[in-house]
Amino acid sequence: MNDTHIIDKARRIFAPYAFDVKEVVWWSIYEVGHRLTDKFDDVPADQVATRTPRVMLAGDACHTHSPKAGQGMNVSMGDTFNLGWKMIAVLTGRADPSLLHSYSAERRAAAKGLVDFDHEWARVVGAKTHDDVAGDMPVVAQTFVRNLPFTCGLTIQYEPSALTGAATHQALAPGFDIGKRFHSAPVIRLADAKPMELGHTVEADGRWRLFAFAPEGDTGATGGAVDRLCTFLESDPASPVRAHTRADDDPDAVIDVR
Repeated sequence: MNDTHIIDKARRIFAPYAFDVKEVVWWSIYEVGHRLTDKFDDVPADQVATRTPRVMLAGDACHTHSPKAGQGMNVSMGDTFNLGWKMIAVLTGRADPSLLHSYSAERRAAAKGLVDFDHEWARVVGAKTHDDVAGDMPVVAQTFVRNLPFTCGLTIQYEPSALTGAATHQALAPGFDIGKRFHSAPVIRLADAKPMELGHTVEADGRWRLFAFAPEGDTGATGGAVDRLCTFLESDPASPVRAHTRADDDPDAVIDVR
């Protein structure tokens, strides 16, 4: 491989248009490196019960792959969001430092899924037969469409942990797998009958979210399901809002009810 080969390849790609090169200042060969660190923090597995993470890795520092699917920034932002809200919870005294152990467990599994996907994707894109047709769709397009849920970030599902419950009560929400990323959906807000995207109503501010969906015909009137839920959350000793919100904090400082 030399600069002449590169120029010839570029000319074939640009054909039927002309491609002239006056000078090649620098060139190199890019090799895909699929790498994944053993852990995203500095605590060995046999010391998790006695040590708190002091060093955490995120993004390209702990997982590398090809740039062909544009997933590097997406997954890296997922890493830092996951770590960010947990650090805020610990630093403000709302969570025990042991919460930080969940970062490595959750995000390494997500990164492994990315590296495994990219092994397949890089082979398909780099193959000389990439324009072969499987059925009615080229192989590259078929692979891309099949993996759309993954590349859109919709397939991540965290395993049961201190944060994620087991599937014991999955029957209460059959359309929303426990541990999976929250999906937005078009809804109508009960307070003012305004249509909106549910995901657009929340901010990335580190608070927990509790969404209440009114039964058909429930307008929020006294005695209805929504009214009873709000009364419970506001005044019942068993309310998670009361249990986890300090007396001097705003009522929605920890749990944002919608």
